[in-house]
Amino acid sequence: MKENIKKPYYILAPMVGNSELAWRTLARRYGATICYTEMVHCEAFLRSKKNPVKNNWYSTNKEDRPLVIQVCGNNPQIMLEACLILQEECDAIDINFGCPQEVAKRGKYGSWLQDDWSLIEDIVKTLSSNLKVPVFCKIRVFKCMEMTVSYAKMIENAGCKLLPVHGRTREQKGIKSGLASWEHIRRIKENLKIPVVSNGNILYHSDLEKCLDFTKCDGVMVAETHLYNPVNLYKF
Repeated sequence: MKENIKKPYYILAPMVGNSELAWRTLARRYGATICYTEMVHCEAFLRSKKNPVKNNWYSTNKEDRPLVIQVCGNNPQIMLEACLILQEECDAIDINFGCPQEVAKRGKYGSWLQDDWSLIEDIVKTLSSNLKVPVFCKIRVFKCMEMTVSYAKMIENAGCKLLPVHGRTREQKGIKSGLASWEHIRRIKENLKIPVVSNGNILYHSDLEKCLDFTKCDGVMVAETHLYNPVNLYKF
């Protein structure tokens, strides 16, 4: 990742079906300083005869930087094999430890790995020690504040270089999503040395400053609300 990116970071989150090159280009034009691709399932990527980074959803160009490719999976060696290919197309790899959806539960990835800290630690260590690009980890919080902080510190110690934190629990999704907890995110920021990025509760541009003031984070990530308001990272 380029060292000259100014803080705070304004990051477009990975969104399945929405984070293609055209949307990333629009986001960069209106304030995003870092963009994610949509999630790449490592096992499916290696099985596919058509390399996903060459199709419409994963295409890129020289202006599409800094670019983070998000990956998911539960086998450290399979994930490493995929990421050794993917790292040639991006500036950082992000591991999805945050997806709460049923498809992630069935596939045992995303936030459904939260119950297996040793596996998470193994995945982060394997990727961070073998890739030439930095490894980020997007997580969700636990209801328990102390458990959340311990979880984040474990991931940091395993080699994560930047931690985007969605301030909702795994159970907070759909009509039960509610508000994200900036309190949890602030506590993580207070206890970690690596950059922490806040994710959740950003509807308007004015929310960015409120979030940064409260959480003291190094940046803000926006997801679904960006689809309804693609200029919410831009200061007119």
